[in-house]
Amino acid sequence: MPTWTWTLPPWLKSRRCSSELCRLRWEDIEPLDECGNVRLLGKGSKHRTIRVSTDTLKLFESLGRGERGDWLFLSNKRNGPLTRQAVDARMAMWGREANVRLHPHRCRHTHPTHAIRRGVDVFTLSATLGHSSTGTTSHYVLAEPGESSSLKLG
Repeated sequence: MPTWTWTLPPWLKSRRCSSELCRLRWEDIEPLDECGNVRLLGKGSKHRTIRVSTDTLKLFESLGRGERGDWLFLSNKRNGPLTRQAVDARMAMWGREANVRLHPHRCRHTHPTHAIRRGVDVFTLSATLGHSSTGTTSHYVLAEPGESSSLKLG
């Protein structure tokens, strides 16, 4: 089993859609003192930089750092980067093993929901997800049954 199989789930859960993941090169990863930066190429070929934890950086480094222009996640079936379809297939397999329905977009909803529940403001979350509007971000956050803003305000 390739090393990237152990790295994908936390990375996808943390915030990225699979097409962004597949396009990562080592030159996109910038370790800093207490965290790191990852430069992403999103929709419309727009670049943005997000901060990641040192734990995420360690997961990347566990793959064995390549040259700056090398793909971070190499395909084990072809000469080039991992494909979006390969990520989908791998996650579906992990889901079957865990007896859950798992796919990358579902993980994209997990991060915003957990982030909001842990106190991350919607503006920071929107920028992290690459949304131009907080309205778009709100579609990714799942409401907690039994919760109400009225309960928080008294």
